[in-house]
Amino acid sequence: MAKTIRSQSQLFFKIFSGDSVSTSRDYSRTQNKMRTNLNNLRTVYDTALGEIPNRVDALSLFSPAIIAMEQLGYFFNTAADSGVKTTLTKGETAPFIYFFEAMAQSIEQQQLLETFDIPNIPRHPQIRQEINALQETLTLGLNQSAKQDKNE
Repeated sequence: MAKTIRSQSQLFFKIFSGDSVSTSRDYSRTQNKMRTNLNNLRTVYDTALGEIPNRVDALSLFSPAIIAMEQLGYFFNTAADSGVKTTLTKGETAPFIYFFEAMAQSIEQQQLLETFDIPNIPRHPQIRQEINALQETLTLGLNQSAKQDKNE
């Protein structure tokens, strides 16, 4: 999951950063990397659900987060392919990059490090909504997972 979130962060930067000098080939490479990571994550998750029957409850806690990541990926792809450039300043981009990295580290450490108030992105309100959904679902999944680990 952390790897997928980081690839989404990279695509976010390519799409919205005014400093990013990106060609269509560069966008395509970053989009393909994110899609591959999402597909791999879904495959590993679905396989784990089928192979580890005694951990289905624990695994299912992260299903909403995976769905949010898939939706976020869709909205990033749509923003990248739309041809309408929304450029954020460094100050506007930085909180998003920090958010993605904090979420990736939260997953790696299996504990929520921080929650964020996600700012608006002009012309892309659905991205903000999905980032909030990702944060909420990860918070729920990590908190429930921690409770289950304490009970075992």
